[in-house]
Amino acid sequence: MAKLFQAGLFLTLPLLAATAPVSEDIAHARAIQQSGNFIEARKEFQHALTKATQEGVSAGRALSLSGLAQTDLALGHYAETITGGTDARALFLALKNKAEEARILTTVGQARFYSGDFADALKDFEAGWISPAPYPGSDRKITRLGPRSRGELPSVKMRCMPLPPDIQTLQTHPYRVLEAPDASSFLRTLSPIDSPIDGFGEKLRNRSLIYRGLVSSDLSLVPKARRKSQWPYRGGGGGDTWKNRLIAEVQTILSFSELADRQGLAIPNMMGLRRNLHIQIGALAGGNLEAFKEWPPTEIVPALSLAQHCGLPTCLLDFSWNPYVAAYFAARGVMDKSSPLQDDKFICVWVVDDGQLTLTFDSPRHSIKLFVPPASDNRTLQAQEGLFMWSPVSIHDGWDAATGFDPGEPAESILSKPSSGCALTKVLLKETEAKMLLHRLIKLGVDGARLFPTYEGAARATDEHTWARICP
Repeated sequence: MAKLFQAGLFLTLPLLAATAPVSEDIAHARAIQQSGNFIEARKEFQHALTKATQEGVSAGRALSLSGLAQTDLALGHYAETITGGTDARALFLALKNKAEEARILTTVGQARFYSGDFADALKDFEAGWISPAPYPGSDRKITRLGPRSRGELPSVKMRCMPLPPDIQTLQTHPYRVLEAPDASSFLRTLSPIDSPIDGFGEKLRNRSLIYRGLVSSDLSLVPKARRKSQWPYRGGGGGDTWKNRLIAEVQTILSFSELADRQGLAIPNMMGLRRNLHIQIGALAGGNLEAFKEWPPTEIVPALSLAQHCGLPTCLLDFSWNPYVAAYFAARGVMDKSSPLQDDKFICVWVVDDGQLTLTFDSPRHSIKLFVPPASDNRTLQAQEGLFMWSPVSIHDGWDAATGFDPGEPAESILSKPSSGCALTKVLLKETEAKMLLHRLIKLGVDGARLFPTYEGAARATDEHTWARICP
């Protein structure tokens, strides 16, 4: 567990204004934390926090809060690992939410942090309790978890928030997988208002969750242009290599933008786009490593996202700030299937909970990044409350753009690593429930006409209303 935090779950901050004693206390607590004795480290961080508060040292207080958050996360995560139970998971998630309140924000020359009711949460943890759950009979007990090499976790009696009886937990590692029995429970699980899942609903303090719906739960979070099945594609030829794939992707965007422009259709940044794309093709063909590392450049992303929404293969993954939009795409994909629907096949919505990523569109803890192009350039993006996820090309020793192609890890593997600081959940629903799901989404005003504000979108919605047996 010590390695989990050596990777760094929280932003670090220089001790800008701490006095020597506070600085020494924090350094001592960190050394104990890195040794793996989280219980003793927690006591030392609490001592440093008290001293920093008394002396009015804001940076020292922020660092102490961060250390407390890390040790509590370690204890919660360890409990979850040893027991494998949902009770320990509830403890871990509750502590993670409190830790988010203590996340340090750095600015020039000062430390700013959220504390909220964090101190009360620490007291609750010491007493072994979490806030009362809204479901009857939710008192649970975790027995002694067993000795560790250094120190020992105490037995923990806790009052937690279990899942409703109709929601099943199929998996907790490396990410959580939940199954809803019907369309109604599926929508309630995703609801940003009254979801029973801790962190999904009213407890969510800001719009920090993003969602992606898929027609099959077997599909990974890999963009079209990075899938093995997508080669060769438009404009592509030759062997399946990084060079050929990226050149084909750039040529596809160039062709799309020029053809659209000839018809008087607006393309973002069109005046400089053609020149930039030709420069990219030359750099990629010449084997310029920086061109591979930096693809796609920021100025090209608005046009790239427009091509993505028109169905062309790109390096981007569609996500939405709205869970119902993600649910729509999962259900709509089933409508296009020619084979009979089956109870043993599932649609899904991925839920990504990473406050740092959605705040800054980047994270120092993993390679995943977000793009949020201007909605004014893309009506479809605006209607779908969309954004895009991508991962840069991973260049390592021995990497050769001209000799092979390896798509690397899918996004769910990167985001589910303990060091990523991200909570990842996949919510499943049997594909036989897709028709009822689409029916309910249409009643909520989520259909093709709204998400694709064109005549084609209205035609799309006409088919959806017929399939879901609902009138306009």
